[in-house]
Amino acid sequence: MPINIEFHKQKCEMLEEIITRFSPLETKAFTATLTQSKRSKALFFALKENSEKEFVFYKVYKKKYSPENDYLLRAEKKILKKKIENFIYSNSNKVTRFNKSYSIYYEMCRWCYKNDLLHIAHKYIQKSYQIAAEEEDLADMLKINRIWFLILFQLNIPLKEKSKILNERLKIKEELIKKQATEEYRHLQFLESSIEKLNRSIGETYTEKPLEKEKTIIFEESDTALSSYFYHKTLAFKDSTLDPIAELKKAIEIFEKTPDFYFKSTEKIAIEGALATEYSKRNQLVEACEVYEKLIHYPQLLESIASPSIHFNYISTLLKGENYHKAEEVLKILESRHPQFSNNALYLSMKVNTYLFLEDVSKLKSAFKQKQRIADNNVKTYHRFLQYLYYLLKGDLDIAEREIANIKKSKIAKESLFYPLIDIFKMYNDFLLETSDKKLQAREKILDKIEDLNKYSDGLINHSLPVKWIMKHL
Repeated sequence: MPINIEFHKQKCEMLEEIITRFSPLETKAFTATLTQSKRSKALFFALKENSEKEFVFYKVYKKKYSPENDYLLRAEKKILKKKIENFIYSNSNKVTRFNKSYSIYYEMCRWCYKNDLLHIAHKYIQKSYQIAAEEEDLADMLKINRIWFLILFQLNIPLKEKSKILNERLKIKEELIKKQATEEYRHLQFLESSIEKLNRSIGETYTEKPLEKEKTIIFEESDTALSSYFYHKTLAFKDSTLDPIAELKKAIEIFEKTPDFYFKSTEKIAIEGALATEYSKRNQLVEACEVYEKLIHYPQLLESIASPSIHFNYISTLLKGENYHKAEEVLKILESRHPQFSNNALYLSMKVNTYLFLEDVSKLKSAFKQKQRIADNNVKTYHRFLQYLYYLLKGDLDIAEREIANIKKSKIAKESLFYPLIDIFKMYNDFLLETSDKKLQAREKILDKIEDLNKYSDGLINHSLPVKWIMKHL
């Protein structure tokens, strides 16, 4: 809270004192900005010459002063004061973060301090610190506190009172340092847990710590909203018995109450995206899609490097839930927002997946044309099976059957991981030609064959797009 000090000085108008300290260069530059504000300009020069109300009122309004018109002068002074503050701020070097709500008061304090207006500088620094504290901008609070200490040290007040308030500012500085250290440490913990999670996903164990334990200092009692946020986010990423979704929800709840910080919009995308990913992993697809839908309409998303991955993950979740019409809608949004990804392999695979299950032959053909440049033999074979499905959708059964025969003869296909699909597709051909009373038996044979093949491919065939399509159409 700001410290109120009883200043032992002659009472004097704040605005008048500031104007008297304007240098000739500042006066020229400032009054040049007042070409459309004749009253403000007249008031500025009047106060620079004489502070008597009668004199100033006549210079501004060209009529005699009367007490009932005093409100006019007060209002004009407020307008001029605001213009002076904006002028000084716009010409300062802005050592606080750009355009924060407290920055103008901080820069006014520095200007007054430089011009030996300590009592006015103190008023401005109090206001600046109060707003910065409300916004929990710790780094700037430390800067503000630093100049506040210097102003207090030089103020002409009794030494006993000065000693007391200087000690209070030192305690505040210590607490700010603790809070900032805690924030940074919590962020460090989160970065460490992110690496652990990454290594778990590739089957490795992460043991090296960024900081040695004995060098780590945690000030639990000084946690800010931001440090608490990172603490719960860390727990969500840790390999522990804790529920990651519950921890992410706690983190988001804290995040919503956290004062603005310079990467808040980026962090919103990151934390919401992490929650959607966890929902998707648990097969809670409705909840995942609700989060992704909010994210793709978030105004700052397009400014984020995470934008393509958010769109990709949303489409992937929609495909997982067999919501192909919505997947097509988001594919179009992705292409319009990020046209550079129109030839991306993942994007094209999603298009094939979507249009295959929508049974949109023309759009599927277009997607296949985009995927012609394939180097990997496994992928080449995989897409030949997709071509077979394309011919089926077109109703070209003879061409589809010929495609299966050609795949069987292909040397490249025989060496492919997906070559075992050939037996399933041949059986599916027979299934299509069977009479209705024998289809059930043919269907059971295909399902048994898929189950057998999965024993040798770790479930890869079961999750492959051609098999998913066949199972849907059995």
